[in-house]
Amino acid sequence: MSISLPTRRLALPLLAMSLAACGHGDAKVKPADVDQDAPATATEQEAAAFTAPRDSVISDEQVAKYLKTSLLQFDLIRKESGGIHDKIAEMDKRAKDGGTLAALRNIADAGSTMAHAGDLIGGSYVRSARSLGYNPAEMEWVRDRMGEVGAYLTAKPMLEMQVQAAQQMRAQAEQMKAQAGSGYSAADLQQLTASANEMEANAKGADQARSVMANVAVLHRARPAVSEPMWTTITFAGGALGMASMAGFADPNNQETQKKLDELRTVYQAALDNRVAPGMENKPAPAPAH
Repeated sequence: MSISLPTRRLALPLLAMSLAACGHGDAKVKPADVDQDAPATATEQEAAAFTAPRDSVISDEQVAKYLKTSLLQFDLIRKESGGIHDKIAEMDKRAKDGGTLAALRNIADAGSTMAHAGDLIGGSYVRSARSLGYNPAEMEWVRDRMGEVGAYLTAKPMLEMQVQAAQQMRAQAEQMKAQAGSGYSAADLQQLTASANEMEANAKGADQARSVMANVAVLHRARPAVSEPMWTTITFAGGALGMASMAGFADPNNQETQKKLDELRTVYQAALDNRVAPGMENKPAPAPAH
């Protein structure tokens, strides 16, 4: 009995989810195994099969799934980008040859090539998750949580500096109170202390939602050997800005973006292996200025 194409595409995500339930979801999946004709977004069935926890906290298992999905995504982007480059090279050759027919063909190919590149970046994560036997709706939710953590970790050094500056300001105010003839009135010093307290409260209050801090703790528990600079890189790449920066990865001749892809993949693989990537060790916090 033959299976129609729409039915086959619907059956593939369900089959992948069934394999995951049986424990065979992520066994030796390669980019060539990813169905590029499968939906680039989570299907209604996949979305209905996942219910996000009310506390918005990810699990240790989801951390591993996220890392594996991203690694396959990187490899898929590298594999598929070759075809995009070949199409662009073909268009360049036509343009040099000239002619009305060549120009018309290039106009048609330009649209399909741009659509292919957009589909590759936009759909690679979802298709990678599905091919590993994970629910894409769940993995998109995990990626969003990682993006939230990334925003916090990126801002964390600045927030810590603000806390230090506030503590120094308050210490100076206390020191000047004890010194006669400092030139500052009691009201001035009181205002200085109040400003320091407000600055510290604002910085500490920016610790994000309780779920974000809980998810930071999950990352450290799930992969205790992974450094904070690594988690900052990984979680930032999982956010909206990180995904937008992947657009350049579709060009295999862009050495700079390909180097970034290699570096990113190295960090994700080290995190999956629960080890520190070269050059991404935790650095001691700078000593407060006096």
